[in-house]
Amino acid sequence: MLICGDSYTILSSLPDNYYNVVITSPPYFNLRRYSKSELSKNYEIGDESKHDCLGWATDNWCGECYICNIVNVCKEIYRVLHQRGSFWINIGDSYSGSGKGINSFGLKGDKRVEENV
Repeated sequence: MLICGDSYTILSSLPDNYYNVVITSPPYFNLRRYSKSELSKNYEIGDESKHDCLGWATDNWCGECYICNIVNVCKEIYRVLHQRGSFWINIGDSYSGSGKGINSFGLKGDKRVEENV
C-alpha cells in the first residue's frame, strides 16, 4: 500500500506496531515550497524559518524548526512501525544537479555564499 499526503496527519491516524516498511523522503530545508496557500505554508516541512534549534544536543526542543518537525514525524513512524520493521529516510541538502542548493564547500552554483546559521 502506498499512502501519500501530509505525513504527520496521516501517521497519527494509523495503528501502532503495524507496518513492516516505511520509506520517506521529506522536503529538504528551505529548497522548495510545495504549498500554494499561505496557511498551509505554516505547516510545511522544509519551509520553517529555522533549520535547527539544537534541541537534540540541549534536550530543549522548540518544536518549530526543521529538525524538530522531522523528529516528530520520525517518532510517529517509530510508533506505527512493526517491531521487526524497517524505516528508510532519504535526506540531502539539494536536488542532484539543480544548482539550487549549497554544497559542503559553501558554494551555490559556482559562487561562494555566506551561510546564515
